[in-house]
Amino acid sequence: MVLGRLLQSLVNNARLVEKLSETQPIRQAARITVSLASRLELGGREAAERLRRSGAVRKLWERIALPRQLGGLSQWAARLRDSWARELKEGPREAPGHKKQK
Repeated sequence: MVLGRLLQSLVNNARLVEKLSETQPIRQAARITVSLASRLELGGREAAERLRRSGAVRKLWERIALPRQLGGLSQWAARLRDSWARELKEGPREAPGHKKQK
């Protein structure tokens, strides 16, 4: 609690932050951070471009069984509603190979 408040007051001290930013270790840490972030961003862009060129995303969308049109969605919802209503009427079914406990 006390340590947190002490750190917060140090971080909010603009003069201290300015002096620290001029030190060699802090500047080096900032350079490393910027370099790493840049490399990661570039790697992500390259990976996205390779994925786009491979057509894998298009193939994945073609294989997805979800309805793509509003009409298909309403048919899917109607089948889901009907199956739930049927199960509620019939009651729970036993799993194959599962015996009722007495």
